[in-house]
Amino acid sequence: RVADVVFINDGKVLLVQQRKESAYGLWSFPGGHIEESETPEEAAAREVQEEIGVDLVNPCFVKRYPIITARGPLDVHVYTGKFSGSIKLNNDELMAYKWFSVDELENMKESLRGESIIEQVGDALNRALL
Repeated sequence: RVADVVFINDGKVLLVQQRKESAYGLWSFPGGHIEESETPEEAAAREVQEEIGVDLVNPCFVKRYPIITARGPLDVHVYTGKFSGSIKLNNDELMAYKWFSVDELENMKESLRGESIIEQVGDALNRALL
């Protein structure tokens, strides 16, 4: 189980570039594994703090995405929200961060960590408009 956060600002989405070997150079949302003792929302807040050094504010559940990976099935719990603080990357895990437009994402599918990222962005944008 994984919790990811889609941050949206001025129609752009924040992605982080992975440093770990299994996903080296690929772009994804801030997030990570859900520990046994925490809820998906708690994991989302913890992972955002660990990876980009900001606090998750007003998290809003978007959707759960069951996906199949090379390692097997995975449940991805996606949230949207705002953050407080200034982004400071955890350089052990991440190489970079950048705000991308939806059009940019469509043109970089091979650089995204998962096929469902564009769908998740669309769902998060729709949720943010509610």
